[in-house]
Amino acid sequence: MRRTGFKNSLQVLFERITVGSLLREYGANYISQNQVTKEQRSLIHLLSACRTAGLGSHFEQCDHCGYTVKSYNSCRNRHCPVCQQKDKLEWLDKRMKELLPAGYYHLVFTLPHELGPLCLQNKKVMYGLLFKAVSQTLLELTRDVKHLGADIGLVCVLHTWSQNLKEHPHLHCIMPAGGLSFDREHWVHVSDKNNFFIAGKVLAKKFRGKFLDLLKQAREKGELDFHGKLAAIKGPVQFNRFLMPLYQKSWVVNVQKPMGSPEKILEYLSMYVFRIAITDQCIFLRFRTLSPAESGQRILEVKDGKVHFS
Repeated sequence: MRRTGFKNSLQVLFERITVGSLLREYGANYISQNQVTKEQRSLIHLLSACRTAGLGSHFEQCDHCGYTVKSYNSCRNRHCPVCQQKDKLEWLDKRMKELLPAGYYHLVFTLPHELGPLCLQNKKVMYGLLFKAVSQTLLELTRDVKHLGADIGLVCVLHTWSQNLKEHPHLHCIMPAGGLSFDREHWVHVSDKNNFFIAGKVLAKKFRGKFLDLLKQAREKGELDFHGKLAAIKGPVQFNRFLMPLYQKSWVVNVQKPMGSPEKILEYLSMYVFRIAITDQCIFLRFRTLSPAESGQRILEVKDGKVHFS
């Protein structure tokens, strides 16, 4: 067998595919052929211009040698995959400084899929209710002397989609294994740091009652919109009829085993705080095609004016 050169045998060609480059190439055509909201249109323009002459530029100079380089400005938008890494690291650094010398629990509270359409039309209200219902559930149960009898602290992170990019609102929470006594004089410890001290069914029932009660209050105050198919449940009778099955349904609260140190949990959550559903990717062209699982990417290829993603 003829031996090929080292350089040729190990050569790997790659093409950089970014969300910004895709929007620059196809964004205008997409806007012209589809019904796009004002917010979506401005977002396409903003992400297209990120780190290009469209947003202006500045000069950076080395303090030691005086070397100067021109850099284009960033959009700093939360939807931009280019701009999220810096914010992620800053958030993670602040949370690390807040950690206590105690074990930590990781809990996930999930809304039933029946509430998905309401969430899509009322994001600010519905996700606000989710934060409030989860925090009230944990704060009230842990203040009960039957469970802990102390005041706790929480870090909560909202995630609104699942791995298949479908609407799937859920809240990740981490909390220390213990709390501050009511007189603020001592720390109330939890004997078993590996197992959460409140039964999952108790958490789920409390969470369900809290959220549905807050949801009914929001409707009574006129804080919810009911457009399209949701117009059928706008009235008080229809809305209560819509809620009845949700009172009977078992809601999901997942109490996960601690993933090592609390630092590891925070690193895991930091990916969700500033994570974009479809990020910039490097598409590697090899003799065989890598699966999405192997390459860890969603964008697979851009071909004939179409973006293929997993």
